[in-house]
Amino acid sequence: MANRFKMFLSFKKVFFISLFFFTYSCALNCCSASLDDYTFSYSSVLPRESFVKIEKVIKIQICPSDVKELTQCKVQSLASSASGFIVKNDEEGSYVVTAAHVCDDTEIKTFLRMTKGAEALEKKFEIIDIDKIRYKFFSLNYDKDIDVCVGYSYSVTKPPVRFSTYEPNSGDVVYNLAAPIGIFDENAIPILHGNFVGISHERALYTVPAAGGSSGSPLLNSNGELIGLIHSVYVRFPFITISPTYKQLIDFINTNSNKDVVIMQNILETL
Repeated sequence: MANRFKMFLSFKKVFFISLFFFTYSCALNCCSASLDDYTFSYSSVLPRESFVKIEKVIKIQICPSDVKELTQCKVQSLASSASGFIVKNDEEGSYVVTAAHVCDDTEIKTFLRMTKGAEALEKKFEIIDIDKIRYKFFSLNYDKDIDVCVGYSYSVTKPPVRFSTYEPNSGDVVYNLAAPIGIFDENAIPILHGNFVGISHERALYTVPAAGGSSGSPLLNSNGELIGLIHSVYVRFPFITISPTYKQLIDFINTNSNKDVVIMQNILETL
């Protein structure tokens, strides 16, 4: 009787241990399936092919007044990288959006004006698409108040991002494709996410981490549609980023995504 009781206890122990591992295994499998579904649900709609990395290199030569030979002049390069995205195609190429401070050369011009013997030798302003192909980037127009720039690159045929038809609501989940500190590869475009906080002082705030190189990167809703653009981050807390409002961004893009009109306006303004 005692032996039969011990056998019953042993069987009961094995049964419950087996049941525990079976349940634990199911829980892991269920969680794994849910995570896979979640990952697929957002990564499949994000417009990776519309994203571009932007690089600007300006070569400067400084020749003091007492220099007798050009070999004694000092040559240095000022380089920076940022993010951008394609918003429209035409027969010749594509319109690309980034932050205004990426397109603005005011600081460089001030440096050249204030430094004796300094002159710009060469400027390379390029976008790099998901296939790592480089194209020249031409700035069409930018607004430093909302920090948005629209430019153009010839021969680019990648698809544009889709615009959301509605503004985000506080708490909405958002996604960000970016090249923070220059991190970018055709098989590894950083995807970050957070939430829309709201609007403060006519600026939209998001809880999306950012760093140098994130400037100009798109903020997207859960459908992969454009709702914002990262142009700044709080230095002491780089997990809250600043964007133009949805309306400011979309209106500026729609107004300036016509290279013929914008170029003609700029020509008339300089006459």
